[in-house]
Amino acid sequence: MLIRVWEDPWIPTILARPAKSILNLRDSLLYVNDLIDQNTNLWKLDRLQALIDPVDIPLILGIRPSRTYLSDDFSWSHTKSGNYTVKSGYWATRDLSCDPPFQGPGVSALQAQV
Repeated sequence: MLIRVWEDPWIPTILARPAKSILNLRDSLLYVNDLIDQNTNLWKLDRLQALIDPVDIPLILGIRPSRTYLSDDFSWSHTKSGNYTVKSGYWATRDLSCDPPFQGPGVSALQAQV
């Protein structure tokens, strides 16, 4: 499975998301493994700096490329193993901060204005 840089959710934030670009035009066929040097197994920092929003670069550098040279794959960032568990999903949703729904004026306040 090849992970697309601009479409697939691979940036490890609370809710994984695609990378943000600093360019207006993006190559839709750019894959995460295109950003890794296959000889050194390190991120191509020059490519990251040329393409990716500076906010995302430290997040990307925090991802260790696989040493086995397997194809790209998704993992769950809320467990050490990268595998999803119901328990980790429960804790991940508890950590989300939900904004309370918008509550406008009540009906009685509107009736008082009529």
